Amino acid sequence: MELLCWCLLMLSCLPSLAAHNDFFTSIGQMTDLLYTEKDLVTSLKDYIKAEENKLEQVKRWADKLDSLTATAMQDPEGFLGHPVNAFKLMKRLNTEWSSLESLVLSDTTDGFISNLTIQRQHFPTDEDQTGAAKALLRLQDTYRLDANTISVGDLPGVKHKSQMTVEDCYELGKIAYSDVDYYHTELWMAQALRQLDQGEESTLDKVTVLDYLSYSIYQQGEIERALELTMRLLELDPEHQRATGNRKYFEFQLEKQKNEAEKETYTEKELGKRETGEEKKKSKKKVSNHLIPERKKYEMLCRGEGIRMTPRRQSRLFCRYYDNKHNPKYVLSPVKQQDEWDRPYIVRYLDIISDKEMERVKQLAKPRLRRATISNPITGVLETAPYRISKSAWLTGYEDPMIDTINQRIEDLTGLEMDTAEELQVANYGVGGQYEPHFDFGRKDEPDAFKELGTGNRIATWLFYMSDVAAGGATVFPDVGAAVWPQKGTAVFWYNLFASGEGDYSTRHAACPVLVGNKWVGVGEGGEGEGLEASRDRPLLMRLWLGGRWQPGPGRQDRTGPDRTGEERDQQQQQQLGEDEPPPHHPSQRITAESTITMMTMTQVETTVHYDNGYEEEYMLQEDEWDRDMLLDPAWEQQQRKTFTAWCNSHLRKASTQIENIEEDFRNGLKLMLLLEVISGERLPKPDRGKMRFHKIANVNKALEFITSKGVKLVSIGAEEIVDGNVKMTLGMIWTIILRFAIQDISVEETSAKEGLLLWCQRKTAPYRNVNVQNFHVSWKDGLAFCALIHRHRPDLLDYSKLNKDDPLGNLNLAFDIAEKHLDIPKMLDAEDIINTPKPDERAIMTYVSCFYHAFAGAEQAETAANRISKVLGVNQENEKMMEEYERLASELLEWIRRTTPWLENRAPEKTMAEMQRKLEDFRDYRRQHKPPKVQEKCQLEINFNTLQTKLRISNRPAFMPSEGKMVSDIASAWQGLEQAEKGFEEWLLTEIRRLERLDHLAEKFRQKANNHENWASGKELILSQKDYETATLTEIRALLRKHEAFESDLAAHQDRVEQIAAIAQELNELDYHDVAAVNQRCQSICDLWDKLGTLTQKRREALERTEKLLETIDQLFLEFAKRSAPFNNWMEGAMEDLQDMFIVHTIEEVQSLIAAHEQFKATLPEADAERQAILGIHNEVQKISQSYGIKADIMNPYSTITTEELLNKWEKVKKLVPQRDGSLQEEMARQHAHERLRRQFAAQANLIGPWIQTRMEEIARCSLDIRGALEDQMTQLKQCEHVIVAYKPNIDKLEGDHQLIQESLVFDNKHTNYTMEHIRVGWELLLTTIARTINEIETQILTRDAKGISQQQMNEFRSSFSHFDRKKNGAMETDDFRACLISMGYDLGEVEFARIMMLVDSSGTGVVSFQSFIDFMTRETADTDTAEQVVASFRILATDKPYILVEELRRELPPEQAEYCIMRMPPYTGHGAPPGALDYTAFSTALYGESDL
Repeated sequence: MELLCWCLLMLSCLPSLAAHNDFFTSIGQMTDLLYTEKDLVTSLKDYIKAEENKLEQVKRWADKLDSLTATAMQDPEGFLGHPVNAFKLMKRLNTEWSSLESLVLSDTTDGFISNLTIQRQHFPTDEDQTGAAKALLRLQDTYRLDANTISVGDLPGVKHKSQMTVEDCYELGKIAYSDVDYYHTELWMAQALRQLDQGEESTLDKVTVLDYLSYSIYQQGEIERALELTMRLLELDPEHQRATGNRKYFEFQLEKQKNEAEKETYTEKELGKRETGEEKKKSKKKVSNHLIPERKKYEMLCRGEGIRMTPRRQSRLFCRYYDNKHNPKYVLSPVKQQDEWDRPYIVRYLDIISDKEMERVKQLAKPRLRRATISNPITGVLETAPYRISKSAWLTGYEDPMIDTINQRIEDLTGLEMDTAEELQVANYGVGGQYEPHFDFGRKDEPDAFKELGTGNRIATWLFYMSDVAAGGATVFPDVGAAVWPQKGTAVFWYNLFASGEGDYSTRHAACPVLVGNKWVGVGEGGEGEGLEASRDRPLLMRLWLGGRWQPGPGRQDRTGPDRTGEERDQQQQQQLGEDEPPPHHPSQRITAESTITMMTMTQVETTVHYDNGYEEEYMLQEDEWDRDMLLDPAWEQQQRKTFTAWCNSHLRKASTQIENIEEDFRNGLKLMLLLEVISGERLPKPDRGKMRFHKIANVNKALEFITSKGVKLVSIGAEEIVDGNVKMTLGMIWTIILRFAIQDISVEETSAKEGLLLWCQRKTAPYRNVNVQNFHVSWKDGLAFCALIHRHRPDLLDYSKLNKDDPLGNLNLAFDIAEKHLDIPKMLDAEDIINTPKPDERAIMTYVSCFYHAFAGAEQAETAANRISKVLGVNQENEKMMEEYERLASELLEWIRRTTPWLENRAPEKTMAEMQRKLEDFRDYRRQHKPPKVQEKCQLEINFNTLQTKLRISNRPAFMPSEGKMVSDIASAWQGLEQAEKGFEEWLLTEIRRLERLDHLAEKFRQKANNHENWASGKELILSQKDYETATLTEIRALLRKHEAFESDLAAHQDRVEQIAAIAQELNELDYHDVAAVNQRCQSICDLWDKLGTLTQKRREALERTEKLLETIDQLFLEFAKRSAPFNNWMEGAMEDLQDMFIVHTIEEVQSLIAAHEQFKATLPEADAERQAILGIHNEVQKISQSYGIKADIMNPYSTITTEELLNKWEKVKKLVPQRDGSLQEEMARQHAHERLRRQFAAQANLIGPWIQTRMEEIARCSLDIRGALEDQMTQLKQCEHVIVAYKPNIDKLEGDHQLIQESLVFDNKHTNYTMEHIRVGWELLLTTIARTINEIETQILTRDAKGISQQQMNEFRSSFSHFDRKKNGAMETDDFRACLISMGYDLGEVEFARIMMLVDSSGTGVVSFQSFIDFMTRETADTDTAEQVVASFRILATDKPYILVEELRRELPPEQAEYCIMRMPPYTGHGAPPGALDYTAFSTALYGESDL
């Protein structure tokens, strides 16, 4: 059973494995690899988390036991004396330690390894990697890109820039090398070497790269360059066997070429036909590439070069609305068609496929994508080819209705039947995907071209483009020089066959490689006919090859131009539709549609305006519905008669008249017109003075027309009924007048007139007991409501506490009497009228109450005016304080920057390390102590400035302009200069410290080598100047000659030391060593002595050689001793120098390299010891011979001054120095390990702090853009976030301490982290600035909302609209997005109006609208603002309509502080008739909102 399940599992995996090969041929399927890799990363993180949890458990267990054992070991016996402790010890050792053992041995890798094993089957293969690499090489050739451009990722149109490492370049070069493509091998190996020379870290070394590069260049015939690179390789690795052999071979080939060149004839030399190395290279490259003319044309067209379209031919190309001979589906909505080329005739259909259709096609095709094939022209079998890099899938109409819809659309537009068309092919191109030049139709020499398809030859090709391509990807026609570029949602169409059935060879086309982007295409192809067969084409689009009954389609009538011009088609349609009706497909149809939309919009606006101009809403509409057949309630009619009569008389008495009977006195229209003139303040037309009926009707009509002109809609009220004395109509007319002129203007919180009056009553009577105003009838029967209104405004007129709810008659009479006597409100009703009616007349009560409203309105106006002035003056005082504070902070900060910048710009170097270290310490103090407070000051300064400007803007004040040089931009510029100087100062300090460190090392090395050389050269000049050979015997002469030869050998051995001394001195000069004069003097003396020793040596050799003929006896044994001892002695001296040589390393690898070299040296000691024994054996042999032959005289070696004792002493010294060198290397290894711990300690913190800062920045951004809650909630979240950030400061300080330890240890690099201390500092400062600015922005929004009276809902709507149209989510809307936002909010924008709005929200012309500018604009549009005119009007009320105001009035009406402020700043009034001390409030109010010093 288990075996069966395993087999089924393997079988189920086979389709998946088969479906995911050839990844590089499809970008669409390559996206699956990204999700696979993301899943692996998630699995890896889970494994890490499991391991961390495991270690955390073990750590807790260890900490617990550590504490327990520490306590127990203080008194073991006493601890175990407690029986519970003894039991728990047994339990731990028997049970808990076993559990811990199981925990430690548990394996947490199962999940990750299992997931990796499962996912590995979906990994790309070597073929995919090789295919992707070859695609890069193909793109490089096609688009003429140099290797460096590709390596740095600087390609046109890229969104995600990616750079190549040394390993990547090397891998490309190796793949080209494997294909014997030495040209690309050279390009990419050279790029890898260039990046290594630039200092890029890599696991590869230059030796490996140079090995490939030199050989690839040799294969291209450039032997001299190959030799140069080989010599460079040998300088890096002298023991490289292949390079050593290649050098000899290259030198031999060059010598051979030189000899052959010398044998060239004189004629060849005269004609100058010898090719240079570069010409040979170009010639060889031409031969190797075999670039045929078509290939050149193809690549040129892909780059946009060589397109052959003359202006004359261009003028024949048109664009049109196309309906394929009045196809019913496209008569009313024709498609857009434009000519792309004339021969062959290619047309493009625009907006021919929707985004929804394209996504559905991709969704259907993606699971079926397979490697694209081509038809073998010989066998007709479909097979893959290296020149076609894409994957394709075939879709049919019965699989999805949308495919059938697309096929039908193609048939309708082309006129070709789809019965014999091939299935719809969808292609997605891979990395560098292309399809080289080919035909879509079958040629005569391809009889079996489409045998497998079972279709005829392909009549035409239809090509959908389903994606835009950032760069590359064109469809080109090399034979005619045409190029068609991809455009999403379009399709191109052309015929492959002529009308005769012969193929059109000018349609040979190709798909260019996709340089940047992802190309999806859909292709349709088809054909019909006997023996007409064709090949498949799968470009990057959705293509369809079409067939069907042979009918002329686009371009069939005339292949050189369009089938019919737009004007001809328009004229024909005009004739069909009639002269007065535009053609259905003409562009004017769009204009008509737009006009219709405009008219509809205007109609809607007019409707809205008409609705808004109606003086009442539902209440008024109900009141207008008069029933001509119904009579009023008698009680209500009596109340209305009395009330309306009193109300009319209250106004008519101003004209010294009154009415007695309301229906009689208005019949002639005269008093009605007079009443309207009094209450409106306007003149009506002159009344007719006749007494005839038509005179009365005319007068009443004039009155009714005036009422109508004020926006009052009169329903069923005519002049004849008023003239006839119709009581109901007359009362209705008077009620309409009362509503319009007495009640309509009453509005409380944007309510209707009736609701506003009711709300006003409710608010004024709310504090009073037994008063509950809910309507305008029964709520007023007890009279308490009237009394409450009077007491609320005039408490001196009545004592409300003495009123009794059970005495409605007394309450009403009291209120009516007081109103008539003290408030000038006539008595419109009797108390009995209200009490004796179950439900008093609503209109009568409303009329009466409106008089109370108007009576008390004047007092409220004075109170409102005083409040407004106090508010304005308070804002002005606060703003002035903020201006002064800003000026002070800006001056202090700029002064600090001015003092600090010169110190940071000082680059005077010091001569010693101690002095430079002191400078570095001063700089650290500046970074830790002096700069952070200034960063806070700068941030606070910007916040204060923004807050001040916001307050000035929302209070309609002029913007604050700081003093010259103290603008925020000036401070930012000065700060930027400070930071630039700071950055350069730190880099300079570190560079100087490195330079001084190297100088000290070089100086010490120079002294050691100079001392050694001077010790060696001491006395040599005297020895060389002796003339002892003049009196010497033959034996002595021979000895002198051999001794001189040994000295010359020793002299030659010291040549390298002298050159090293000179080189070190030269480097000290170049690095500007402070004591370079002494170094130069000593070096010069050494060189002078060296030249003199060389001259003396030459002279002595010449003298000895002259006497050598006389002196031929030589002691071979001494000579051998001298020859062997001198090199051995020199080797020991060199070894002692090397063992005592100083070294400076910065990494563990460098120390390990020195240790390896030292180990190699120690391995040579046995061989050296053998040489020493041999030399001592020679000396022993001399002693033996002397004793054997009885030589009595002292025998001195005439050939060498080296003694065996000296050799033994030096040998012992070498053996003593070896362990010392071991110790110093181990000490250095320990020091480098300590440095590595410092690096890892810093990296561990930095790798936590860096992402933490980024996470906080993202939280702040999310919080600032969150529109779901109130601004106060956002402020709370931001304050909490600010608290978290401030609490995190110790982590930054700790990281600063670790950074200081690293710098003090002179550690300058850290491979364990990408974060430097500078990155952390900048991120921290940016985080502090961001949180402060974000809090300030929210505060500004709250301030704006509260100052403008904007509700939270409105603010959320503004923020929601801004967030929706902020498409890039960067806190700013572009111009088009802002226009769309305004239109969505109901604005009807013209160009002039929109330009005006843009000047308000984007005064600097940046092209974007910030969130604050948007909020400011919307608040100006939706909220009232204080203006100078409003303040002047408020002062006029306080001054009782005088043009001036007195000091006593200001102190009486305003709070003391604001009153004194006005008195101090308000100028004297200069007009006539003013008393002394009068002040000009008009000038003062104007100055508040203009340019002034206030």
